[in-house]
Amino acid sequence: MRKLLDSREYVIIYIDLEAYSESASYRYFWRMDMRQHLVDVAIKAAGSLLVIVPTPPQDKGYKEFVENVRQYNFKEPFSFPNKLPYPKHITEFAAYLYDSVILYAEALAQTLAENEDPRNGSYIIQKIINRGRYQSVTGAWMHIDENGDVEGNYTVLALQPAPHNITLKGLGGEKNLSHLMLLMARFQYDGDTGEPSMERCRKWAPWVMGIDTLCRMCSKVEVNKK
Repeated sequence: MRKLLDSREYVIIYIDLEAYSESASYRYFWRMDMRQHLVDVAIKAAGSLLVIVPTPPQDKGYKEFVENVRQYNFKEPFSFPNKLPYPKHITEFAAYLYDSVILYAEALAQTLAENEDPRNGSYIIQKIINRGRYQSVTGAWMHIDENGDVEGNYTVLALQPAPHNITLKGLGGEKNLSHLMLLMARFQYDGDTGEPSMERCRKWAPWVMGIDTLCRMCSKVEVNKK
């Protein structure tokens, strides 16, 4: 792949299933053991990199949800101790589980209100599918297709000049990077049309292949099923 990116005819698209954090937005091209000349080369190469990540939680109440999960983990029947000097990290899988329970509970309540058999699992599942969409505890709107599969919401990262207000974690001391992989565009399903729509997360900054190319690429991205 050497020098393939120099012509600006190629782009690397990387799919990351881990939750995105601005404080770790350097990890796609930088390591602590890299010498400065390699850092410069990596940043130049990252100019042709696009990263697709699950859309980070947007709802202001999500932090409260995360704290509640931590507190319930301490209580019965879980009783998970935390011997670490810092709070345990709560992944977004906790939100997915919570969403699933809420969807089932609401569908079950509708089933009982209609005097239908609560043991009829097919009827309850169809209730969930018929919703079409729901708002996750993360704040994102999720689309349910006719098969009951949930369409994910995704965000595109691109190399951008590093803002001064981002604190980088895990660097083992003070370290300033000139560029980071930051949110550029967010994809989510339109509740009326059922089609994915693109929302710009920040002002477009110069990109190695040109802004017009980036916009065309982002507008053609199809949001795939989880």
